[in-house]
Amino acid sequence: MAKWTQDKRAIAINTPLGKDVLLLKGFSMTEELGRPFVLQLDLRSEKPDIDFNTIIGENVTIRVNLVNGKTRFINGFISRFSQEDYQGEEASNKYRATMVPWLWFLTRTADCKIFQKKKIPDIVKEVFDKLGFSDYEFRLTATYEQKEYVVQYRETAFNFISRLLEHEGIYYWFKHENGKHIMIMADSPAKHEPNEGYAEVKYLPADQTGIDYERVWDITAERRIQPGKTALIDYDYKAPTKNLYSEKADPKQHAKADYEVYDWPGMYLEHAHGDAYVAIRNEELAVQHEIVRATGDVRCMTAGAKFKLVNYPRTDANIEYVCTSVSFAAHVDEFEMGKSTGAGDEGVVQVTFNSIPATVQFRTARTTPKPHVAGPQTAFVVGPDGEEIFTDPDGFAQVKVHFHWDRLNKGDENASCWVGVSQNWAGKRWGALFLPRIGQEVIVDFLEGDPDRPIITGRVYNKENMPPYKLPDNKTMSSVKSNSSKGGEGFNELRFEDKKGEEQVFIHAEKNMDVRVKNDYFQSIGHERHIVVELNELVHVKNDHSRTVDNNMKEKIGVDRNVEVGGKEAVAIADSKSLEVGGNVIEEFGADQSTKVAGQVSIKADKIVLEAGTNITLKVGGSFIAIDSSSADVKTATFKMTTDSAIEGKSSGTLKLEATGTGDIKSSGPLTCKSDAAATFEAGAAATFKGGASAALTAPSVAIG
Repeated sequence: MAKWTQDKRAIAINTPLGKDVLLLKGFSMTEELGRPFVLQLDLRSEKPDIDFNTIIGENVTIRVNLVNGKTRFINGFISRFSQEDYQGEEASNKYRATMVPWLWFLTRTADCKIFQKKKIPDIVKEVFDKLGFSDYEFRLTATYEQKEYVVQYRETAFNFISRLLEHEGIYYWFKHENGKHIMIMADSPAKHEPNEGYAEVKYLPADQTGIDYERVWDITAERRIQPGKTALIDYDYKAPTKNLYSEKADPKQHAKADYEVYDWPGMYLEHAHGDAYVAIRNEELAVQHEIVRATGDVRCMTAGAKFKLVNYPRTDANIEYVCTSVSFAAHVDEFEMGKSTGAGDEGVVQVTFNSIPATVQFRTARTTPKPHVAGPQTAFVVGPDGEEIFTDPDGFAQVKVHFHWDRLNKGDENASCWVGVSQNWAGKRWGALFLPRIGQEVIVDFLEGDPDRPIITGRVYNKENMPPYKLPDNKTMSSVKSNSSKGGEGFNELRFEDKKGEEQVFIHAEKNMDVRVKNDYFQSIGHERHIVVELNELVHVKNDHSRTVDNNMKEKIGVDRNVEVGGKEAVAIADSKSLEVGGNVIEEFGADQSTKVAGQVSIKADKIVLEAGTNITLKVGGSFIAIDSSSADVKTATFKMTTDSAIEGKSSGTLKLEATGTGDIKSSGPLTCKSDAAATFEAGAAATFKGGASAALTAPSVAIG
């Protein structure tokens, strides 16, 4: 059983080591709204060899006796433990320790983690719960917007939740019980309450003694010049012209009270949220405008406690306040062997605290830095299973990425917010557009170094995604080459080869290639041009079509050729024209056909048929042959018919040969004129029938004259 005890002392400590193994000689405590409390403990023990591992990280409770007979408990965890002098047994062994809230353990863990579509209080709750802490309570009055994307980036959990709470204007304090303490988070003066029995705090000068109540004896009131106006602005790419400027003025009643603090970015996308933030920033500054600092022995003064000051000579100071920070120091007499066996000792207590009027809205100063991403980093483009290209439904050419440091997300469509992709041009429905595809590695930068505001600025190859051409073998090649989606196995490409003597521009269209020119289109080819069309070629010229070939032109058509001319066709050939047709030739003219040949026309065929609907006329000079459906007329100066065989003229009607001059029918062989009926030979003058040998007229009856 220990020789020393704390039972009747004004301060005492209870630890897992057992009753009175550690005894509290004294402590100093600092406590502040929106900050963790910390106590430095001066301890004694009869044990010279306490195992540090049995006390580090353990929960302990300090008891403080109040003048009104009640007890105040201060609970926390031991974060540091040390032994100053080793005195051995039968001596007062000195130990020192640091006592902190459970919130302090958040300084011992750091992470990189993404939170999406959550409100700030929900993020704080998630952090606390994951780390196994449940002794907290929200007393919030404001409505908090859902944040699209919040990143804990290379920072402790404490730094992370501190900066979030500070930005939103949420602050906290701790309520202590025997064996536990609860973190209270609030955003309104209405959530502050007096400590039991301390609704009023009396002022009494220090020189007055014999007082049986706790009091303050020294008060300092001060006011400081603070900015009287806050202005913020931000930008929303979804509404580029939306005015997001917000300002709020709250100047105090003194000279030089209207200075403005203007900042960017405000970190909001709605004007109403901007108005809320400028109000919070104003309130944050106003906290330092009017402060009352007091010193006394009020043992139950705690950060966050509301109280009314009474009995102060300056009556306008006797109002309600909220304590914003406290320094609490207490110590008792030394424990000495054989002397201290538990006799009562009130010890020495001194409390110094700062307060603001209870009507003033407290906001914690934003002192916790937000991590700054020092430069660009790379990430992989991600999306749903089965997709190769994944972009935002609003059409802003955004993608989602999975950062290399993100160990929690699966690397799917939920890995990040939608991240904008820098393009070479970005106009109003014009510009460049290249969407990074799932699996590609991209370069991600951050606007103003803010991990919550990523933007893709480039792409890089890696071992899984190598360049389209082997390097350095093809180092003179430059290419824009795509990949057919889904499934690949095809591509479109624009490639440049800059190797001296082999320069080339190569264009590959995996399927269709459309070229649209709204005015002129010029091509100049220094050598040959080769076009191979595997199927059909369709050319539609809506006006004139002119083609000039300075040398030969050759066309080879494997099957048919059809030419349709809506108007006239004119063909001029300076030299000869050859036309060879393996089958039939059919020509059909809707009106006249005229052919003019300066030289000779030669037609050679096995059979020639000339057919006309009304007549056919062959004309040479004054001579012609005219044939119609009922007659054939031959007109000429001299008409000769010569044949190596026979000439036969036959008519089913009358056959008449008439000449106005001399008529000569001559045959080198026999000449026979025969009629099945009568035959008449008539001359207007003399008629002569002459034979070189003999002449014969044979008939049943012959009449001459």
